[in-house]
Amino acid sequence: AISMFKNEEDIAEFSLKHMIDEGVDGLIVADNMSTDSTRKKIEIAQEYAQSKGIIFDIVEDNEVGYHQSRKMTDLARMAVEKYGATWIIPFDCDELWWRADERVGNIIRNTEGLTHLYARITNYFPSALDLPGDNPFETILWRQPEPQELPKVAFKWFDDAVIQQGNHAVVIPSLDKCVVEDVQLAHFPYRTFEQFKSKARNGALAYKATDLPYDIGAHWRSYGQILEQHG
Repeated sequence: AISMFKNEEDIAEFSLKHMIDEGVDGLIVADNMSTDSTRKKIEIAQEYAQSKGIIFDIVEDNEVGYHQSRKMTDLARMAVEKYGATWIIPFDCDELWWRADERVGNIIRNTEGLTHLYARITNYFPSALDLPGDNPFETILWRQPEPQELPKVAFKWFDDAVIQQGNHAVVIPSLDKCVVEDVQLAHFPYRTFEQFKSKARNGALAYKATDLPYDIGAHWRSYGQILEQHG
């Protein structure tokens, strides 16, 4: 499993421990110059992984620009070349991959001929129903009734694979046939107002530092513009 983290101190530890418990063989996490306690929380999860004999690498990402496609593809290639990974799960810090009947790692290992795992996204948002506690994945109860149409994807590695921006798809020109399995993904993008403001600010700056078309990351650019013009 591979991911990029920046200033996600409220969920970093919980997110990583969840992915570890889903049965992956290893994780590579890029820390993009976090200024809060995110790095410490990543290191706590690293100790948890190592206690279970699971590989856990932390990579320094000192580039502001949100070139997610390139960066995530580079992390995937690192997993393959350094550790012999045959499958890649790209995930964001605010996502929980799961399925009720089986751990994600076992689904990948046990499904004959599988090439893609699609995670159907259900969004969770804070409300007056939230429970007390420090783990937003457990305290936030309200969810949208239907999953989004656009999923996230995990995939069997091929040397020409390129993860697309947003981790919603992977391009593999050499693959002529797909075998697909579905899992669930619980998504917690906005957890507190302060966290949302921070994410809006960081997201806008990260996309401003790229030459990507405006429609890629348009919501983060828009949030940043609102923050800059109206506070």
